[in-house]
Amino acid sequence: MKKHLLLGSVLLVIFSISHAQNIEELKEINTTPGGNSYPFNFTVAGDKLFFAASDPVNYYKLWVSDGSNATTQLLGPSGGALSSISNLEAYKSKLFFSFNDNINGQELWTSDGTVAGTQLFKDIYPGNTGSYPQAFTVCNNKLFFMANDINGERKLYVSDGTSAGTVPVENKSTILLNGVDSFAVLNNDIYFTSDNGTGTGYGFWKTDGTSAGTILLKTDFSPGSSPGNYAVLNNKLYFNGSDFIYGSELWVTDGTSAGTHIVKNINPNDGGGVQSNGSPYNMEVYNNKIYFAAADGTHGSELWVTDGTTAGTQMVKDILPGSDGSLPSRGVVYNGLLYFTCYPTSDLWKTNGTEAGTTVIKIIPPYSSIAAIWNNKMYLTNSFDNAAWESDGTATSTQAIQVQNTAYPVNIYGSDQLLTTYKNELYFSGYCYLISGAYEPLKLTLGTLPLQLISFTGEVKNNQDVLTWTTTNETNTAYFSVQQSTNGAAFNATTKVIAKGGNATTATYSYTQQSALNTSGYYRLQMVDKDGSFTYSPVIKLKRGNTGAITAAYHSGTKQITINNNTQTNYNWQLVSIGGSFISKGNATDAVTTIPVRGIAAGTYMLVCTSPEATEKIKLVIF
Repeated sequence: MKKHLLLGSVLLVIFSISHAQNIEELKEINTTPGGNSYPFNFTVAGDKLFFAASDPVNYYKLWVSDGSNATTQLLGPSGGALSSISNLEAYKSKLFFSFNDNINGQELWTSDGTVAGTQLFKDIYPGNTGSYPQAFTVCNNKLFFMANDINGERKLYVSDGTSAGTVPVENKSTILLNGVDSFAVLNNDIYFTSDNGTGTGYGFWKTDGTSAGTILLKTDFSPGSSPGNYAVLNNKLYFNGSDFIYGSELWVTDGTSAGTHIVKNINPNDGGGVQSNGSPYNMEVYNNKIYFAAADGTHGSELWVTDGTTAGTQMVKDILPGSDGSLPSRGVVYNGLLYFTCYPTSDLWKTNGTEAGTTVIKIIPPYSSIAAIWNNKMYLTNSFDNAAWESDGTATSTQAIQVQNTAYPVNIYGSDQLLTTYKNELYFSGYCYLISGAYEPLKLTLGTLPLQLISFTGEVKNNQDVLTWTTTNETNTAYFSVQQSTNGAAFNATTKVIAKGGNATTATYSYTQQSALNTSGYYRLQMVDKDGSFTYSPVIKLKRGNTGAITAAYHSGTKQITINNNTQTNYNWQLVSIGGSFISKGNATDAVTTIPVRGIAAGTYMLVCTSPEATEKIKLVIF
């Protein structure tokens, strides 16, 4: 939280609810003012949580945590190419990943959660070229992946967890099925595309990781032309494939050549279901059937269902009439129904599998998808404004994430936009004003916070700095360390204030010192628990009689907000309702910026403007 810089005061809206949903910052990794660590690929391996993130010195390296600030640490590897870490995968209680150390090229690495145990696992392509391992898939207690061999050809590899036991399966090129980021799995085999068995053409294969168990199921067969996924139902694998006769269509296999066949030619036009939207994709098993998106050449990409038979493969509902289609996302089974989002109409849907039972719930931000189910709710992310939503399946409770320790909205950002459950808490790359100063590793938790800071304010009186703060729920709080700084980044302690203690009642504190002892006026609180753990308050900067660095006003005639930037630097702005709902955001370097607000409801709003020099929180009444 050290990146927050507020002039004069911090006011926090707190609801003291036992076991309420709260948001916390796991750790501030990028301590540069305004800097983001943009963590991604949160992966649980063994009893640890791994992820990649960027600090001010190390650009995207491996981090590990057990869920607390104190245990969240950098593992490395040291040096290496920028932004080369990727493909984190858990296998045998360890983490495997791809990384370029600028010596061996992009190769296979592993970590046991310690710095010493984070090391090169195998140099598959000796030299600095690298084998570029990817598509890590665990099957039959083995780790499968693709990598380049010494001839630069993409081959299938298998590992038993030892360097010596990491070998190519077959001397044949390998292509993933359906354009997903891992191999399709059925029982103890993975499925992939390679040649026709002669070194040329395309063929559909399966393997258990042995040469004898690598079997060609169908010749002249390629992965589907549209990205998708696969689903397993009744011991059969359903996927998008093309035999160059029907085009990209729905196929099934039971692991035998005879049992590998097309389910239905959904789009008979143009030789098959090859559409700009793709067909079929986003498969999900629900009520002993598979639901997916498909385009039949007339309706566009809509919601379909199959029971594995030709007759039982049909469109559930034409959600968006016309040829464009509703483009349904991959569904999530929740409380006995299948939920999904539609892209062109930007809304959340549910279905019981019937046309009448397929209904819209609520309009949501564009490009939203259901990213997790946690705390008996669905959590949604979107790539439009990054606002995070939650839903219990009703219109009323489908809303921006509601947390009890702040009224500000939660934004989620990441290359995968996935949320990961670890120790009953939900982790993601996020930003929430007054919780994190930028995109950092955050988590939603149901535990009661050890301390709730209601307010932290400061003012200058008679050449003295007067600091005041109010708290509640000091059950485990030991003391407050008042800290000051000359630049808002490096802090030193000035005094210690013993906590008053108490469970639900509020406590108010104050501290006064001569302004001359801190000419820059930067202050923060270190709030220390009895077990030694601690958190920081946002940073405040006391005004020394000068005007605000950034000011703003609402003009009713033009229905716009004008921001006057006196910092002469780049700044970010965010407009939220007084209840914390996100309205809009942006950034600018101009001395004067205008924000049109015509069409938003009359009421009180908060404009938060953040620059490297200052952060202003300005209350505006729009009418």
